[in-house]
Amino acid sequence: MTNAAGERRWGALPTRVVAIDLADGADDLRGLEDYVFVHVLVLVDGEPVGAVRVPVEGDSCPAASIAAAVNAELGDDLLRVVLLKALADASPGQAPDLDALTLNGRRSSKPFTSMTVAVCTRNRPERLVKCLEALVGQLTPARVLVVDNAPSTDATATLVAERFPDFEYVVEPKPGLDHARNRALRECATEVIAYTDDDAVPHERWTAALAAAFDEQPDLAMATGLVVPYALDTPAQHVFERLGGFGRGFRRHWSNGPSPVSSGLGVGEWGTGANMAFRRASLERVGGFDPALDVGTPTGGGGDLDAFHRVLSAGMTARYEPSAIVFHDHRRSMTELAAQLRNNGALWSMMAAARSAGRASVADTARVMYWYATDRWPRAFVRAWLVPNRVPVRIPAAEVVGFARAAARNEYRASQAINGAAAYDVAVDSSGAGAPEVDRQGGSESGAVAVGVAEVTAALPPADVGSGEELVLLTCGRRAIGRISVPARPHPWCARTWREAIIDECGVGVLAECSDRSVGEVREVAIARLLDAVYRPRASHLDERAPCSASIVIATLDRPDDLAACLASVVAHTSRHAFEVIVVDNHPESGLTGQVCARFPSVRRVDEPRRGAAYARNAGFLAASGDVIVTVDDDVRVTDGWLDLLLTSFRRNDVMVVCGNVQPLELRNQAQFDFEAISPLSKGFRPFESRWAQASRPWTAFPAWDLGATANLAFRRSILCDPEVGLLDEALGPGMPSGVGEDSYLLYRVARAGWTVCYEPTAYVWHRHRDTVKALDTQIANYYSGHVALQLTTLARDHDMRAVHRLARVSGYVAISRIKALVGRGPVPPVIASAQLRGTLRGPLNYVRSQRRVRREGRSR
Repeated sequence: MTNAAGERRWGALPTRVVAIDLADGADDLRGLEDYVFVHVLVLVDGEPVGAVRVPVEGDSCPAASIAAAVNAELGDDLLRVVLLKALADASPGQAPDLDALTLNGRRSSKPFTSMTVAVCTRNRPERLVKCLEALVGQLTPARVLVVDNAPSTDATATLVAERFPDFEYVVEPKPGLDHARNRALRECATEVIAYTDDDAVPHERWTAALAAAFDEQPDLAMATGLVVPYALDTPAQHVFERLGGFGRGFRRHWSNGPSPVSSGLGVGEWGTGANMAFRRASLERVGGFDPALDVGTPTGGGGDLDAFHRVLSAGMTARYEPSAIVFHDHRRSMTELAAQLRNNGALWSMMAAARSAGRASVADTARVMYWYATDRWPRAFVRAWLVPNRVPVRIPAAEVVGFARAAARNEYRASQAINGAAAYDVAVDSSGAGAPEVDRQGGSESGAVAVGVAEVTAALPPADVGSGEELVLLTCGRRAIGRISVPARPHPWCARTWREAIIDECGVGVLAECSDRSVGEVREVAIARLLDAVYRPRASHLDERAPCSASIVIATLDRPDDLAACLASVVAHTSRHAFEVIVVDNHPESGLTGQVCARFPSVRRVDEPRRGAAYARNAGFLAASGDVIVTVDDDVRVTDGWLDLLLTSFRRNDVMVVCGNVQPLELRNQAQFDFEAISPLSKGFRPFESRWAQASRPWTAFPAWDLGATANLAFRRSILCDPEVGLLDEALGPGMPSGVGEDSYLLYRVARAGWTVCYEPTAYVWHRHRDTVKALDTQIANYYSGHVALQLTTLARDHDMRAVHRLARVSGYVAISRIKALVGRGPVPPVIASAQLRGTLRGPLNYVRSQRRVRREGRSR
C-alpha cells in the first residue's frame, strides 16, 4: 500500500492546483500527463466563487469538463458573485437586469492605502524564492520587506540581493517568528502592514484585494484572506486538506464587536498568519505580536491567533476577505504534518497569554477545551478509525499530544521567561463609515427594534453607528423584495457589507425581471447565461481518444450451452477497439468447455483446475494482454456497440473501473420474476460514480455491491499491479463456500485506493436468470452468505469498522423479513426470506472455510 516513493498513498492521487478567472475566459488545460485530477479555484474578476475537482483526460483537462463541474457544484455561488457585482454597478434607483449580469465586472480603481508586505523567513531560501517571485508579479505593487530571523547562513541575504534588489532586507537576531513580525512592524512606515509566510505564494491580486478592503472601511483594523493549497502532490498534503487545511471558505464576513476567546470556539475561524494584514496604528495600539509565542520559541505557534484575539478583544473591526488569496505549500511528508499538528497545541499557550493579559478567563478556556474534547477530537478520531485510507490516526493524535504537552510543560510561562511579553492596550475608538442610508421608524425606547426601509440600488452614503438592532425592509423600485435584521453593532456597515446582506436575502430578486417572472425561472436563465458567456461552443482542442486494446475474460464451469450463446454474441460483436476473447475453463477434466471453444477458433482457452470464479477470472487476468480487461459471465449475451460504450469513461485518468447495465434476457417464470424484483443486476439508467467517504455518515459502509458486478465490468489492467488493489480475492465468489463478493471487494479496494468507479447504463448486456425455485434459493443464500463474508473481509484485511454497522443492519433486515414472511405480511416470499436468513447465518462459517481453502490451495500471483 505504498507509492513509488515507498510512502503509503492514503487514497491520494496526484492533483494539479490551478486558478481560473472566468472573466478572462477558459480553455483546455494541457500538459497534465502526470496528474489524475485538477483542483480548480474558480474566480470571477478576482472574486473567488469556489473550488471544484475535475478529472484529467489523458494529458488534458477540457474546458467543457470544468464548465460541467462549475455548473453542477457552483452554479448558485457563481450567480451570487455576479449579482454582487451587478448591484455595485447599478445606477441609483434602477434595478439591474439580466443583461447587466456579466463576468467582466468593473475593475477596482487603484487603492489609496499604502502597504508594506513583510515576509519572515529563516534558512529556507529554496521556498522563499517562489514567494518573492509572486510578490514581484503583484498587480498592485507594495513595499516588500524580507525579515531574516536569526539566520545561520547568508543564503537568504544573497538571494534577495542578487534576484530581488528592489526588496528590502533586514536581520532580526532574536530567534522567534513573532520577534521577526515585530521587527517588520517597527520598520514599517506605511498605513497597512501585510504578512505572509516564506512557504506561501500570493495570488497576483493579493495586495490589491487587501488594500481595497482597507480603503472600503476606514475603521478596519485587521483583514485575513483565503489560503488554498499550492500543490496536492503527496499524501500528507491531501490529508491536511481533508482535515480542513487553512481555508476558511469563500464567503466574506466581519466581526461584530468585542470577541472573547470563547466566541466562535476561538479565533482560528479568521485564518492563519500566512495571509493577514493590519492597520499599522491598530496593531501598534494592541502591542504588536507576543514574542513568547510562535515558531522559534518553546510554544511553537499561536502568534497569529493571539494577534487576532488582541484586535477582536479590543472591539476593533476585522474582516475575512476571500479575494485576498494565498497559495500555501503544505508539508510534504506525514512526519512534517504530524509535527505541524503537534504545534497546534500552541492554542493552549495563546489562551494562557490571553488569560495573563486579562482578555480571557479560565471559564473561557474551559469552554474552548470542552469543544475540543467533546466535538473536534472525537470526530477526528472516529472518522480516522471508521473510514480507512483517509487520515492516519496518528495525525489527529498529534494535535492532542501537542495540547497535553503545552499544558503539562506550561510552555507559555517558559517562553515568557526567555522572550518577554508584549504590551496590550484596549483603549481604541470605533469610528467609521460605510452603511446605506436607512429611513428609520421607532426604536427609541430601550430594547425596542428600529424599523426602516432601504432602497437596494440607492447610493450608499455614510451613516451613524447603529445603537440597537434594526429591521430593514428592502425595496427595489416600488417592489418589496426582502427584509433583513441588522444586529446591534459598534461599527457601521460598509457598502459591501450591505450588498452582501441584500444578495444573501434577496438573490435574483434584485433583478428587474423578477417583477413579472418567477424567481426560479430567472435564476435558471441567469446561471445558464453566465456559463455560456465563458464556454461558448467551440472546436475541441482534444482529439478523440485513440482506440485501446481489450481482453474479454469469460470464466465458465461446465455450462456449454450458455457459453456457446455467450461466445457467439461476443465474437460477432463489432467495436472500434481491438479485443481478444479468453475463456477460462474452471473444470478442464470434463472437456465440455474445450468442445465449445473449438467452434470459435479466435477464442483463447486457459485452464484453471482450482474451483472458484475468482481463481478462474484471475487466471484470465494474468493471461490477458489488453490495456483494459472486460469480464462477462457465461450466461450473458452482449449487444453490438456494447464495448465502445463500456470503455468511453476510460478517457478520464481517474476512472479505473466501469460497470455496465445488466438486463434480464427473459422473464418467463416466477423464479425469474422474483429474482428481478428482489436482487436486480441492473443499477438503473442514470450514470453515477463511486464516493468513498460520506462526510455526513462516516459509519456507513461503502456500498460496492450497488456499483455493479463482473457480469458486465471493465477495468484497466494496471490496477492488477497496484499494491492497494491487485487481483480478485479468491476466498470470495461463486465456487467457494463464501458464495459471492469477489467483484464487490475489487470495487471496494479500487475506491479505497482513491480511484473512481463509474456506472455506465448505456452499455447493457442480457443476462439469463435462474429459472427454477431451487436454483434461485441457492443463489439468494449465496448472495447473503457472500455479503457477510465481504464485510468480514473488509473488517479483517482493511480494518474497516463500518463493516460492523453493516452486518448489524443486514442481520436485522433478514430477521424482520423472515418474521414478516412467516405471518404473511412481508414483501419477500417465504422461500426467499428463508434463503436470506440461511445465507446470513452461515456467512461467518463460510468465510472461515473459504479462508482455510485458499491457504491450502494458494493464491494466484
